[in-house]
Amino acid sequence: MKNKVLILSIILAVFTNISFAQSDSKKTIGTPSEDQVIVVGRIHFSTDIDRNYLYDAFEIPEERRDFKDIVVLPFYTPGMIQKPSKSGSISYTTILKPTLSLFNSKAWVANNNYFYIKYTVGPDRILYLTSATAFIGGSHLLPVMLPMYFKIKIPEDEKYIYIGDFYYHAEGVDFKLSANVKDDFDSAKEALDTVTKDEVSLCRVVKQPFDADDRLGFAHSPIQTLINQWYSHVEEVSEEAELQ
Repeated sequence: MKNKVLILSIILAVFTNISFAQSDSKKTIGTPSEDQVIVVGRIHFSTDIDRNYLYDAFEIPEERRDFKDIVVLPFYTPGMIQKPSKSGSISYTTILKPTLSLFNSKAWVANNNYFYIKYTVGPDRILYLTSATAFIGGSHLLPVMLPMYFKIKIPEDEKYIYIGDFYYHAEGVDFKLSANVKDDFDSAKEALDTVTKDEVSLCRVVKQPFDADDRLGFAHSPIQTLINQWYSHVEEVSEEAELQ
């Protein structure tokens, strides 16, 4: 499987202006509402490519070469629908017009750190996750797509879900990916306890592959923002990582 780092640089040219919520240092996560769950896990991304080669090739300024790798989790909300374009290709829209800005502020995490992402689920309590994205050195010019492509059924009365520790390695200039998932439930529960006001229950779930009929039920939306706001948020996420 090959990732082309040039692809997302084109997408960024059409990014819309969605403001970031301010990050708090070592904050607690809010209690999910009746139709929400908190998804807990970690993504560990590594690559053998010479980073300085990448930074030079994409003309990354020297002052922006010390940021951590940043991971952005995929966006999902109930009501996502598949819509063919005039050219016949498939794009994804939503009938609910969800507030991306709120999700956006919670979806970023430093590489190797735990994420606690709040998702809304529908009456069927099924959550669909497509691809996360790693940004090497926190640069919007150096994205690597990290496929997930699974769905999970959220058990009734469970509010905190552990989906695993995901390990991705990108090899060579064509970013050939290898991946595996490990279970580190005890560490995840210990980490969760540090960001909740009260002790809560954490639940493992079974990950299932998408079926053909599931194509109407999910979508991946790249996180969107003005480029001049990008690095301020990368810096915030990096600083939060230092406090953990």
